[in-house]
Amino acid sequence: MRKMMLLVVFVLCMFSFVYGAEMDASYPNFNNHIETKRWSSRKTHVEKPGGITVLDDYIYVTDKTTGTIVVLDKEGNFQRQSSKDELSLSEPTVIKTDGKLLYVIDSGNNQLKVLTTDFELVKSLDLIDSDPNTFSTPNIKEWDFEIIDEKIYLAMFSLFDDNAMVYELNENNEFKKIADGFVGYLANFNDELMAVNSFEFRYVTQRHSNDAYLAALQGKNKLFKLNDFNNQLKQQFKFADEYMPLDFLLVDDYIYVFTGTWMNFDKYTRDGQYVETVSKFDFHDSGWNIQLASYGNTILMADPQKKLIYSINLEEQEREVDYTLFEYKGIDKTFLLKGGKDTATLRKLSFITGSDACREQIILRKDEIISALQEIFAQKTKMELSVYTGNDMLTREIRDEVNRITGFVGDKEEYGVNEVFQIVSECYPVKVE
Repeated sequence: MRKMMLLVVFVLCMFSFVYGAEMDASYPNFNNHIETKRWSSRKTHVEKPGGITVLDDYIYVTDKTTGTIVVLDKEGNFQRQSSKDELSLSEPTVIKTDGKLLYVIDSGNNQLKVLTTDFELVKSLDLIDSDPNTFSTPNIKEWDFEIIDEKIYLAMFSLFDDNAMVYELNENNEFKKIADGFVGYLANFNDELMAVNSFEFRYVTQRHSNDAYLAALQGKNKLFKLNDFNNQLKQQFKFADEYMPLDFLLVDDYIYVFTGTWMNFDKYTRDGQYVETVSKFDFHDSGWNIQLASYGNTILMADPQKKLIYSINLEEQEREVDYTLFEYKGIDKTFLLKGGKDTATLRKLSFITGSDACREQIILRKDEIISALQEIFAQKTKMELSVYTGNDMLTREIRDEVNRITGFVGDKEEYGVNEVFQIVSECYPVKVE
């Protein structure tokens, strides 16, 4: 019963992360001069990216579906691929490098494999099994890790506190526990181990009994640093409550974090001050096990849920709006909201598209798009549009609907509408004559 109750709590918790979180409408400060590109499987030959890293001039991506490692150039173009039979990888996930070799989590075999860039096996290390008496499977498949000074630090993902731990794997292949009750990600900041907790363990009391147990729930999220003095994780700063930080990294002395609550990519100073949001993603786009890598001013994100790789160029660029469907010039477009008692005025709507063909289709299908917008607004309430999360969801739904109407879905999605800019004025009650 304890296992089942914990699973239910976790599922409800995840639902509230995506649909129940509210933020001040002024947050985030979205920088729309930063470009995010989507690389589909047609371009990369990666069916389901599990992990990503950069070594020299190439990007290495694990493919969970094919059990291989795919090599790309820095524009995301396919170069070569490992042989499935040669390495015998089963659902490979996280991949890292020490600057010379590749380290891969072979989750299906519960191993960490060390490879050359020519995919020759150097060594294979068995990972610690989770407790078979808990909900987790005996060979747990979710790990994150980092390499620092010939030591490997691993975080085992588990919803149970007796399995959720951070380990140090030394040069003698010995596992040493350095933190327990930890569910989150690790990162290397200039040879310093950093960590973020995606969840925190709290006691939950069952409604019809006095039984209490520890559960991984939304809560207080923090950035930690490994203290060299006592080899323990020490808090550096706090994120917003229920922020759910996932993978993160350091670029040019700024911290970039993917938040699972709002599916944003946020930028922070080293002391924890929020700077801006550099990229936004659909709530259904991304999930738990996204992985990040970087080179120069570019951040790469492997997303197994959406089966895409994202390339985020942090250098600000002058962005041209390819086509403006509505622009406020004294005439507004008004839509009826859910329940028929309120209206919302769309003062401006414009798009950045990935191709001329998409722009042409938007022009040709203008009336169809307007009808679709009426249906979208008819499902919205005044309250939803007054907060950031509701307004952000509106933007994402408009993008998806325009791409559907114009035919830029699936493998064609990157050539469709990439970004939407919309301004909705205050909502007013319907005037009754």
